[in-house]
Amino acid sequence: MKKIITATVALTVLLGITLGGCDSRVVIDPQPIAPLYKYLAEYKQMPEWRRDSFETVDSLPLRAMFSFMGVDSLGDSVLVRWSESPQVKIFTPSVDSVYKTLKPIEATLGRIEAKAQNEGFVLPHRSYAAVVWGNSKSVVLTDSCVLIALNHYLGPDYIGYKGWPEYLRLQKSPEQLPYDVTEALLATQYPYKPGKENTVLSRIAYEGALIMAKVRLVPQGTLERALGCTATELQWLEHNQADIWNMLVAKEFLYSTSQEVASRLVDPAPRTSVLGAEVPGRAGRFLGYYLILQYLQANPETSLPSLLQPGFYTNPAVLISE
Repeated sequence: MKKIITATVALTVLLGITLGGCDSRVVIDPQPIAPLYKYLAEYKQMPEWRRDSFETVDSLPLRAMFSFMGVDSLGDSVLVRWSESPQVKIFTPSVDSVYKTLKPIEATLGRIEAKAQNEGFVLPHRSYAAVVWGNSKSVVLTDSCVLIALNHYLGPDYIGYKGWPEYLRLQKSPEQLPYDVTEALLATQYPYKPGKENTVLSRIAYEGALIMAKVRLVPQGTLERALGCTATELQWLEHNQADIWNMLVAKEFLYSTSQEVASRLVDPAPRTSVLGAEVPGRAGRFLGYYLILQYLQANPETSLPSLLQPGFYTNPAVLISE
């Protein structure tokens, strides 16, 4: 397994990737991130005039956050209780220790959105807000906001993740954040549309297109990070790619319409057990990436957005022989 990097080093890497590797033709504007978690942590100590200003200026992300958590009615007492909650008291100091500033993330998100536009993706405008909470979701999109739970990106060695399976802890690095936001943006705007006739192959093709998009849109994107695997796991998958395809064929999975099988091939897991105990998790996404890569090599004029449309991924012709 690859060496676990510290959150501080990962944030340094994140800063580095915002400074280069972007197409010079792309106009880049950093995407401001409202530090909602910080404001809420300080809310109880705010003077009354600042509380009123906070609730007015930051009302959109504020209401989006609490609405997601099931709180529809906001008021001074609700915000005071939240500022004293265990989530805020535990996570806010940890987030502050890792994220001295949000500017590197803002610059990276600006590059992602600019490159997405350059690739032909149509993404509705949403504001960004940084939050902390006890929910298992790390990135949540509402109609108006992208809520990024920074307590999910404190580094794999963060004590709060102790006891979690390694495959989950490895996704908790600041370096993973832009990949997760990119996937959330694309999968929300271009969701996989299941149907009775959809095959396992169609799901693999869709997931592969998502991976390809993440590699292309995230500055200096890597397949390892886009897949969310380790260097060792990626090496194993690459070395055994032909055997994995053969397993899919032998088990008659490719044209199966079983959504359960499709999910077991692409959903987060320590192993892709439907193929074998030795196969790393989410192997279907790896196969999908190379399926898309070969398709693009043969059809270089194809746009990335078209690969996330049912007209593409439900077409059996996308299968390229190994």
